Amino acid sequence: MLAGLALLRRWRAHRRAAAADSDRPNLVLGINAQVCPARR
Repeated sequence: MLAGLALLRRWRAHRRAAAADSDRPNLVLGINAQVCPARR
């Protein structure tokens, strides 16, 4: 998920630099994507 957040931030920066709409990213994950909650 951290890689997904990094990808989102890079995508948003590139879209803003190109003066394009950066409000609706399209990131599709497969059913095998797993998220592990952080424990403290």
